[in-house]
Amino acid sequence: QNAISSLGIFSDNPCVSRSSSPNSTASGGYRWALRFKNLHDNLAASSLEVDYSMMVFSDLSSSKVSVTIVIVGAPFLDWSSSEDMCTTRTAVFVGGSATTALRFRYIVMPGDFSARLDVRHDASVFLPTSNDTIAFCTYDNLVGEVAADIFLNGMKLPSSANIVIDTSAPVVTSVSPSFGIFNGRYAVGDVLFFNVNFSKPVEVQNNVHLLLDVGPFSNYATYESGTNSSTLVFKFVVMAGHFTTQLEYYGINALIADCEKNACVRRMSDIPTTQAKLELPLPGSGNSISDSSFIQIDGKRPKIVNISFESGYEGRTYSTGDILPIIITFSAPVTIFGGPPVFVLITGNGEREIPYVEGNNSTALKFEYQVKLGDDTSSVSYKYHSTDTLCVSSGCLIDFDDDNANGMYQFSTNSTMEALLKVPLVGGTPESGVPIGSGLNNVVINTTNSVLTTIISATTLNEAGIYSTGDEIYVLVHFSDAVYVTGQLFLRTNLGVSNQMIPQIDGSGTEALLFRHTITSNDATPILEWVSSIDSDSALVCDPSGFSPCLLKNIFGNDVDIRFTGRGVDDVQQLSDLAAIEIVTDAPFVTSIVAEKERAPYCMSLNAQKPLVEQCSYTVGEEFDIVVEFNTPVVVDNKMKPLPYILLDNDEAGENIQALAIYDPSLSSGSRLVFTYIVEKGFFSLEKPLKHHCTFSSCQIYASQSTQVLRAALVPSIPADLTLPPSTGIGLSRDENNLIFVDTNNIPSVTGVHSNNGTYASGD
Repeated sequence: QNAISSLGIFSDNPCVSRSSSPNSTASGGYRWALRFKNLHDNLAASSLEVDYSMMVFSDLSSSKVSVTIVIVGAPFLDWSSSEDMCTTRTAVFVGGSATTALRFRYIVMPGDFSARLDVRHDASVFLPTSNDTIAFCTYDNLVGEVAADIFLNGMKLPSSANIVIDTSAPVVTSVSPSFGIFNGRYAVGDVLFFNVNFSKPVEVQNNVHLLLDVGPFSNYATYESGTNSSTLVFKFVVMAGHFTTQLEYYGINALIADCEKNACVRRMSDIPTTQAKLELPLPGSGNSISDSSFIQIDGKRPKIVNISFESGYEGRTYSTGDILPIIITFSAPVTIFGGPPVFVLITGNGEREIPYVEGNNSTALKFEYQVKLGDDTSSVSYKYHSTDTLCVSSGCLIDFDDDNANGMYQFSTNSTMEALLKVPLVGGTPESGVPIGSGLNNVVINTTNSVLTTIISATTLNEAGIYSTGDEIYVLVHFSDAVYVTGQLFLRTNLGVSNQMIPQIDGSGTEALLFRHTITSNDATPILEWVSSIDSDSALVCDPSGFSPCLLKNIFGNDVDIRFTGRGVDDVQQLSDLAAIEIVTDAPFVTSIVAEKERAPYCMSLNAQKPLVEQCSYTVGEEFDIVVEFNTPVVVDNKMKPLPYILLDNDEAGENIQALAIYDPSLSSGSRLVFTYIVEKGFFSLEKPLKHHCTFSSCQIYASQSTQVLRAALVPSIPADLTLPPSTGIGLSRDENNLIFVDTNNIPSVTGVHSNNGTYASGD
């Protein structure tokens, strides 16, 4: 009653405590509380309603409340985790009052162990004091208490309850590469994963590391995943300087977790407390990394260790046209970025770029040196450079610097370390180069008895396609050896009606002569070809005027065989075999004009009986794209306005209001020019389809003198014919089923007002 008399009003979930101290004899050492369904401040009220849904109660005699509460102590169950070792733990009551099953909780403590957890043979339920009871409730009349039998009488847990208690610390059983990490060599940028396996599941807290022995630059593998399991995964990224021929971790204490710094590995449990033993197997012994794998780490920068002729090619004599493979060996596999590498040789013909053949992602790159006329034994040496010997782009002979040397890296899954391309300057000088091979491994180069220098092929630098006036055409004539030109040389072609001569502009002293021609209006031809003379079997001509005779010699001063034909199966291929080039110089012309207009949702049908017929009448604000198609691509040179335009008619005679469709460059491309028209007030097609304007003599696109439509070319110069096809009965419409009508005079008017029958409420 003293509890009720001091009752006040509280906020959410109000409770009132028993007046006696929880430490007093009267309280039995337990706190308790009443939960009421509601509270009020009227002390004269006869009762407060108690929420007793989860309570044990029996006495209804109180005049202050509707029930009184029977407070029972919290009983204990004597629970053993190791009866043989006499270790006894107590399971504490946690719930089940007023039911047939009481629930007890046992928290595993350090040192506990049991092969199969069970209660002791003499276990029973203990009550803290003699005043505490476990009462049997009679719900029918709630008039008294019947004490329950609290003795277990030797009962045990069922056989299905196979619970093992083991608080021993997890230990490391093995360290191995993760799945997908194979034996082999790993380089800078490669990522490896390792498994640290424990005897029991563990929980990881914060950063844990595995120290790997990778030479003087030992580094950590960082924890990646695996908490709450028996396998922890660690990630290691190979960095520059890491190196080992057999990967291992750095001693038995290489697994590092500092609990004082909040980085722990503990045995997994509800509340992990047992620290795992982190000692690793002895490196090199069973269950270590090297026991199950052979992993090499190479973080050193690759460098050239040898340059030699390929095995089997040494000690032999080579002449013009022979191919001699050269192998450049690196200390580690390399990968190539940005184009094939180029190896520069110094020969009797000066410096030459030797092409790369194969070897990417390996330690040996193969280059093929083809002997040319004028090469000799003493001159075969590679070019030495103070920084790099190889470069990874064309043009090494012109600009041999660090920028050109970039592009060759140590091979890995994420190649980031550049290879060192410098070689020792041994046995040579920067000026004369460094000889390749010596003694028995040397080769003999002798081209003095070589066959005649001949034409190998003729090619064009232009892509296949149509070219026109102003475009430039380039043709290359390739020779078996370097040739030297004195005077002006020409290439005869089938351009125009008089077989246009194309002048040579470059290439003397090399194996390819370059010819260039700018197309004129007289150069039309369906397919560009060289034309061989019947007298000389050659398409090469020395100054046809005779005023400046020319000479074509090889390095030894011998005349070059300039025949294109008359060589049998060895005749030179025609240009069209490699690229079909058409030269067209006539003016482009219009092939069609049509309005590409999709049916608008507000387009009104002209036939009320067939509202879905796609004959549309459009009004002010409607936009049309009118497409003019040419027979070939054109460009609009409109550096100065106005833009080209098309006139539209509003009646058959074309005498009334005219409208302009203006050229739209953003929608035009190739052979397609697009003109946009927006319907304006006053335009009316008089029930005739929309059409373009034509005079009595012609229809056309209008363009000012400052605006030209030209045939597309590198340098456009041929004006297009801007004549449009005559207007037809369907005008600019696509077809008879999609006729386009314009009517800005028919103003919409109200024809009726109605709504649906029904009953409506607020918000409808």
